[in-house]
Formats: sequence, structure tokens, C-alpha cells
Amino acid sequence: MDEYRRPYKLIALDVDMTLTNSERDVHPDDREILGKLSARGVHVVLASGRMTHSIVKFGREKIGFETDVIAYNGAMIWVRGKKEPISHEPLPQELALDILSAAEELKRNGVDLSVNCYLDDQLYSEKQNWLTDLYNERTKSVYNFVDKPVSEFLRDRNESGITATPTKLIILGAPETNERLYQTFKSKYGDSAEVLITDPEYLEFMKKGTDKGRAILRMMEYYRIEDGLALTFGDGNNDIPMLQLENVVGVAVNNASDVVKSAADIVAPDSYGGVSACLKQIYESV
Repeated sequence: MDEYRRPYKLIALDVDMTLTNSERDVHPDDREILGKLSARGVHVVLASGRMTHSIVKFGREKIGFETDVIAYNGAMIWVRGKKEPISHEPLPQELALDILSAAEELKRNGVDLSVNCYLDDQLYSEKQNWLTDLYNERTKSVYNFVDKPVSEFLRDRNESGITATPTKLIILGAPETNERLYQTFKSKYGDSAEVLITDPEYLEFMKKGTDKGRAILRMMEYYRIEDGLALTFGDGNNDIPMLQLENVVGVAVNNASDVVKSAADIVAPDSYGGVSACLKQIYESV
């Protein structure tokens, strides 16, 4: 660890299963050390697939302070205290409608799925069901149920003169369903959108080229962070782009897969509480 001991100025952390355990709790040691570093002026960034208000709420309630936010797997970036995002990269409108129509056709044919549509930092879905309940329980995201197919809801907005360009879409389904659907949607849309499974129940779609790695570089540019002084933590495949950035030190938590660990510079010594355990070893002083 000695080669990585330096005064990092930016620390970016995935939320679910990186900072949290399966009950979505944060280890007290992680909370304490991140608070100390933030008080020293280190930029703490929560980088998640969640929507903005879910991440902000998590930061306030679980780690005790408001952070900078990379939301929607990098499609939206917020700097603490700003009233507008410094970056927003939504899906192209027609592409989003095509993906929605394909998912809704599967649903009409008996596939058990639900669609999350993130528009203007709000979450829309057709109706409440076990999948929306699961997502709400995990992320505390607030749903707006529209009682019609989401593609129809978006078309209605467009026809009324209100531009409806989603930031992100998620197909919610059982893990075995999404594994199967991933192959279909990746083949059809992989050249025009980012298509990935984040949690086993989440099949996500973002604008092509959107990822946490590019968002981290944007944050470093904004804050003028020198090469080698940014640190990233993650556990999932969607964290790989920020873990393998050149001149950024990437840390995989211990519960990550071997693929994710191989993308990182360091593997944290623990799973739950691994962030603080790692920071204590690699920071010059805490």
C-alpha cells in the first residue's frame, strides 16, 4: 500500500454494496473517516446508478453530510451547492421511445417486467408492482405512476410541446429474466446505447459513451485535481470505467467479482467497512 500513500483531493465512491452492506447500511468507521476527510476539504463524491435525490438523501442520512453527486451511472453530475447539474447526457429521444416500446411489447406478451423512466430528475413508471416496491425499498426513490405505458406518456408530453428526453431507463425484472433480456437488448441497442446489468434485477440503458469514468474525469477537470490525486471505490461492473482510469487510483471492495478486482489497482481488505480500512492504510494521515 505504501506506493499509494498520498494526499488525495477527491474520493469517489459507489453506493450500493461498496459503501453499504446488503441491508443498505454504512459502516460507522466509513462514515467517520469520510466525514473527517470532507471537513479537511477533500471532495467526497457519491457515484451511483441511483437518481439524484436518492443519492443526496443517502449522503445526508447515511454518511452525515451532503456530497458531490454523480447520478445515473454518470449521465448527470452535481457539484454541492449548485442549483443546476454541471453535466447532463440524456438518451436520444427516439432511441428511448424505441427501447420503451420493445420492453412494453414483451410485457404485453407475458414477460414479468417493469420499466423505470427518469425524466427531469423524476422517476416515472406505469403502475406499482412488486418490482417497483423492491426498487423503492432499496433506493428510497419516489415514483410517479402514470397509469399508461411510459412510451405513451412520453409521446403525450412531446405532442403537448414539452420535450421528454429521459436521462436513463431501467427494465426491472427477476435476475433470470434480465439475464435473458440483456442478450436481446445488447444485440439490438448496444451500438447506440450503453446497456448493462447493474444489480441482478436492473437492466439499464444510458446514452452511448456515458459511464462513471468519464464523469470522474469531468469532476477532476472542474476541481482541477492533479493526476494521481483522485481515488475511486467500487464493486460492480458499472464501476470498472472509474476503477481503471489512468492516473486515478481504483479500489475494488472485497465483495467485488474477480473481473472488477482485476480492473482495480487495490483490493480493500474487507467488504463491509472496507473503505475506512483502506483509507487508513493509504492516506498520509487520517
